[in-house]
Amino acid sequence: MFRKILVAVDGSPQGNNALTAALDIAKRYEAMVSVINVVQPFTWTVPSSEVLLLEQSMGKFQAEILEKAVEHGKKQSVEIKAISATGYPPEIIAKTAKAGKYDLIVIGNRGLSKIDRFLLGSTSEKILRSAECTILVVKD
Repeated sequence: MFRKILVAVDGSPQGNNALTAALDIAKRYEAMVSVINVVQPFTWTVPSSEVLLLEQSMGKFQAEILEKAVEHGKKQSVEIKAISATGYPPEIIAKTAKAGKYDLIVIGNRGLSKIDRFLLGSTSEKILRSAECTILVVKD
């Protein structure tokens, strides 16, 4: 049923739960797994030398998140491809899934309050609206 699975990871417990669920599905269906971490660029209001340090720090954090996900996969005997990206996360995740012909996107749910969800919308809801494949939202 599922041959290619894309998992959004961000270092949060919810992202880790999504990865665990994806690995279980991957083992069942002998599916390929990719993890994606998307950093959303900001408009910086600090001196340019500090921007460079902040961007380097974000890149290092992103690499650590992906490395931990790959290691988690190895412990479960599932090989994982890591994808790092920059942009608006819901858009990048949906576009990556479409371009890579993924069958399933697995994401965690942050559990925003009703007010936050109304004002901001959630990443998972935005992906649900824009992706063209099956989506599994893992709740804590």
